[in-house]
Formats: sequence, structure tokens, C-alpha cells
Amino acid sequence: MTDTNRRAELVERIHADHRELTRAVVSARVPPLLDTNLTMRQLQLLAMVAVDPGVTPQALADLLDVRLPTVSGLLDRLDAQGLLVRGRHETDRRRHPVSLSPEGEQLLGRLMDTNRAVADELFAAIDVDQLAGYADGLRELRIAAQAMPRARTRSGPVGARVRPSPTGVPVAILQFAAGLDPADNLATLHRLADAAVAHPGAPSGDETDRPRLLVAPEASMSDFGPPERPLAPVAQRLDGPFVSGLATIAQRARATVVAGMFERADGEDPDTGRVFNTLVVVDERGDLVASYRKIHLYDAFGYRESDRLLPGPVRPHTIEVGGIRFGLMTCYDLRFPEQAASLVAAGASALVVPAAWLVGPHKVEHWATLVRARAVETTSYVVAAGQCGPHYCGRSMIVDPMGVAVAELGAAEGTAVAALDPETVERVRELNPTLRNRR
Repeated sequence: MTDTNRRAELVERIHADHRELTRAVVSARVPPLLDTNLTMRQLQLLAMVAVDPGVTPQALADLLDVRLPTVSGLLDRLDAQGLLVRGRHETDRRRHPVSLSPEGEQLLGRLMDTNRAVADELFAAIDVDQLAGYADGLRELRIAAQAMPRARTRSGPVGARVRPSPTGVPVAILQFAAGLDPADNLATLHRLADAAVAHPGAPSGDETDRPRLLVAPEASMSDFGPPERPLAPVAQRLDGPFVSGLATIAQRARATVVAGMFERADGEDPDTGRVFNTLVVVDERGDLVASYRKIHLYDAFGYRESDRLLPGPVRPHTIEVGGIRFGLMTCYDLRFPEQAASLVAAGASALVVPAAWLVGPHKVEHWATLVRARAVETTSYVVAAGQCGPHYCGRSMIVDPMGVAVAELGAAEGTAVAALDPETVERVRELNPTLRNRR
């Protein structure tokens, strides 16, 4: 085969693989808005509709993490330009299916043809052996991207889900705003756990899709309340009614449950004394299998947890669910990378971080950045479940070892599910061997 024929064959392979790579990546995680330019947003919506014909306005809003009226306005403009075909739902305008019109397909086709012409010019200037290496590398990327879970939502209502990997362990995050009444909070946890296990669209009785771990926020038993509120009167023992309620939830869901509570401390005044901020872990049989008392107390940003809380012992706490070892952290612990490192050194390939991350300037950015940073630096999954408004940020997420959010919620109450794949951890740690290279 001549170099000319080989080059033509390689270019065809690259174009085919690049189309599949783009489709796989966009299906797995819709790119964020690049800016506020209307044309860019319109093109992004067109690309999303091309990837998923029949998608609804509500689903597009969820994927973009923007309000439904914003998406509806953009769709109206595209419809007026004749680029879309909008179906009708009997009762709900939010569920009208949206597809590209022939004109919309032609527009995207012209854009692709332009991109291909530019790419062909670039490929013509590249040595054929280098081009072969690029083609082989791109094929590996395409195969890896097609193995990524398809995104279902970034921010949505109760029951929002991401399709689990067939080889992974499904894990759910439960996000809500806890009140001061433990009984009311248990009722909310019951409802959210039922929603997480409901599996919209899954076959009845499909055990492979059932979440094995449900992660609820810090202080799920009772919110902190105002800073002057003593926590000793609301604190409970580990054999108290809150843990018993979690046992019922775990048995009903047939899953391990992690949730935060305030634990009574020996030797402290029952009315004014300090308590432990504790994570409890109840397995699917309803047995309390682990507890972790928060190490780092939030004496920062004008707040003093140490006035009401006691620190726990400094040692790594891990649990095992579905063959994956999870390290336990709580909220402010996220700001201390050495704790995450100690958990990974103890065998963890995933970190569980229940939180009640207070709102404030830059706080959402801190939360999202730190969750992803702990994932990238430890090459581990991070399962971060936070309380939501009005006092907390929400934005619960499950992040993979490359720092990509594979499930994410916004500022409202809800649940999301993603599968944690041990093979993904192994591949990433081979590709990015920072744990081995550490000195």
C-alpha cells in the first residue's frame, strides 16, 4: 500500500472514530456553556438534540443545569429559524420531544464539512507515521469514551439518575435540607431512599441496577441550627432511635446507608456539653457496622464548631461495600488532603464525604473544586452528599478518579445514582501513577 493510500485510509479511520468519540463524550457529559453568546448556546442545543433526537426541553434544562424558561426561549428561537421539529405531549409542554429539522441537519452537516476540510489540510502536513500513531491513540480514546456512563441529569428532581456501568457498584447520593426534628428527617430519608431504589425504567427485580450504598448528608439526624443552639439535648447514642430508623431504611432498601448525626459524649453535660459529629454506617441487615467521628472541626469563615463539638480520634476509617473499600470523611475534612491520602493508604479506592457546606462567597466554587481535587490527587472516586438550601450549597456529586462528575445535583432536594467501577480505578492509577510516584 502506498503512503497516499495508507494516509487516506487512516484519515477515514480518524474521521469515523472522531465522530464516535464526540458522540460518546457528549452523551456521557454535556460540555459546560462556553460563554453567554447566544449563538454558541444555540449551537450547543442543536448538537445536544442531534445526539439525542426526541430529547425533551426539561431534560435539556437538567443537562445544562439552567432554568427551563431559558431553554424554552432558546428552542423557540431555533424553531422560528426552522432548525427544529417540536412534537407535542398530551398534557405537559416540558415533555414535548425535540428533533432536528432537515434544515438543522444541513446546518450541522455544513459545520462538520468545514471542520473536515480544515482537518484534512492539517493531516496533509503530518508525517504518515505520526498520523498512524494519532489514529491508533484516537481509537483507544473512542473505546474508553464509549465505556463511560451516559449522563441522565446534572441537576434535577427526586429520582434523577445516571445509568450504572454493567461492571460497577451502584451508589446513590441523597440531598435534602435537614430540619431540627429527627423524626421528620428520618421520614425524608425514607422517601429519598425509596426514590433512589425505584429505578425509573429499570426491569422489575433487576438486582444489578440496585444501589448498594446510600449516602446522606452530614447532620441528617438534625441540622446544626443557629450557632447559639446547644447540640447536647438533641444528641443521641449509637443505639438510639435515629440509628434504629436508619436500620429500617437500610433493610427496606437492601443497601448500606451512611448518614450524619450528633452523638452524645461521655462526661459532657447533657444540656450544654459538647458532642461528636458522627457518621454512622448501617448495612443492609440493619446492623451498625462502623462510625466515624469528624476529625477537623469547622473553626473558619467566622464559624466555630469547636464551641459545640468534640474532635474524633485521628485515624483512617474505612468500610467495604460490594468489593470496594470506602474511606469516610465529613465536610470540612475535605479541605485537608492528608486525610484523603491516609484513607487511600489504608486501601480505599473511593471516598465518602457527607457534608453541610455553608453558603457564602466562593463557597460553591470551593466545594466543587475540592471534591474534584481529592478525586484527582488520590485517583479515587469521591461520593459527596451535601445538605441543600437555604443555608447550604447542595451540589452533591459523584466524581470519578479523573475528576469528572458522573452524577450531580443542583441546589434542590433530590437523588442521583452512578456506578463505581473498580476497573476504572485500576486503569486511571496505571495511567496516572501519582500514588506510586509520591515521595
